[in-house]
Amino acid sequence: MKNALFAMVASGMLAVGLAACGGGDSGSDPMTQVCDKLESCQAVSTLLPGMTTAAECTAKGDAAFSTAPKEMKSQIDEMLNSCLKQTECAAFTACMKPLVLMMP
Repeated sequence: MKNALFAMVASGMLAVGLAACGGGDSGSDPMTQVCDKLESCQAVSTLLPGMTTAAECTAKGDAAFSTAPKEMKSQIDEMLNSCLKQTECAAFTACMKPLVLMMP
């Protein structure tokens, strides 16, 4: 259960994170956008210890999201979109933290 919830939250929060800080490419997937934003905010290693790049973040987020139950994926997306609305890196990082903590 925790892994599924984590996957959902991680996937969603990464997507939201990038949009919230105003970063990312609107043509890329949300996970990539969130991780790119975390990297531009210099928060990848803060939220994902042992990781330092957007690519590592995206791989972990994609893996977590793939394990999330289908019915939870829309909730994760909502959570991520909420975080992506944050314009400041500190607010974005704070919004993403609970989502990352749920990741397996």
